[in-house]
Amino acid sequence: MTRVVVLDISELIGNPVRTGIQRVVRELIRRWPADVPMRVARHDPAKGLVAVPDMAVDLLTGRVPGVADLPSEQVARLLAGVLDRRAAALPADPLLFVPEVFFDRRRCDFLCARLRARADSVGFIVYDFIAWLHPDRIGVTHSAPLMPYLRLLSSARRLAFISAATRADYAERVMRGGGVDGPVLALGCDGLGLERLDFAPSRRGFVCIGSIDGRKNQDLVLRAFQLLWAQGHAIPLTLVGDAFAQIDASAFEAARAHPLFAWHRHLGDEAVRELLRTARGTIYVSELEGYGIPPVESLHAGLPVICAASVPSVADLPPLGQIRLARVTPEAIAEAVLTLADDATARRLWEEARRLSLVTWDSFARQTADWMAAA
Repeated sequence: MTRVVVLDISELIGNPVRTGIQRVVRELIRRWPADVPMRVARHDPAKGLVAVPDMAVDLLTGRVPGVADLPSEQVARLLAGVLDRRAAALPADPLLFVPEVFFDRRRCDFLCARLRARADSVGFIVYDFIAWLHPDRIGVTHSAPLMPYLRLLSSARRLAFISAATRADYAERVMRGGGVDGPVLALGCDGLGLERLDFAPSRRGFVCIGSIDGRKNQDLVLRAFQLLWAQGHAIPLTLVGDAFAQIDASAFEAARAHPLFAWHRHLGDEAVRELLRTARGTIYVSELEGYGIPPVESLHAGLPVICAASVPSVADLPPLGQIRLARVTPEAIAEAVLTLADDATARRLWEEARRLSLVTWDSFARQTADWMAAA
């Protein structure tokens, strides 16, 4: 008999934003295959693992009409009002699955105790080790609060990785040649629900999607376009993504005065779809990623992408529909933009993007469920 897989989504419940890891968790819940029994739970410091009521799951996954467009702070308030509702008891001997990253020491201690009792009954998805290997790039000044989670992963025996690059960092830099040789489960590319697009010469603008967090190089993208505009190239640029609190966003604010530049701190999925339906290509030149979903979402829709060669999501693909940059500089980005601005080149890259075979969220959920159920 197949054991029930219990997803511990405590972090998502506490911070129900729609980007990054929280997006992955939502897609897992939505797409989980029906033939692998699954329940959703959270860690309560006083009670241990407790079931999450169905209404809370519906709020988190957008099944409640209108909730998908609400700010995360409002979703959090709605969740607080339903978490104490009665929920069916969790199974006595579940396979516990942790699909998120967190730094709550009490939760780490709880999971460490479970690992000591039965190491093969807890599985984790590993996203990246940027906070430990490159703390200066994301504003981390004190690493001590992050260490319990890293020790938790180092003691786990059931790990899956979102990219070959993350698995290599784990084996070579975290475990020094040891550890677990877990599978790579590539993330889905169809979460935007955007149809396959067709090339047209009237498409002139470029879109750059991603939080401005200090490592995605949107400042270099803006400088590249400022070079192009100074040279007389009327090529529009749109940035989508909020700036983290520690980021000086004054350059982006000032650039809003330029008629060819737009910056949207927040856009819903439908607004993003409308924006991409008029774009010639997208840009994603982060040099520090565990995966990087925006490039593969772009390629899935047929949109070529200008990207750093090191972005794991595209590094694991054939180089079709992509202009890969070995070095990310304003000059290199500007040159790539001009290359894609040529209609003949753009048409070829659009045709290449259509030939790629990309992982969907349904496929990701299927692989993840099968991996967990195999314990």
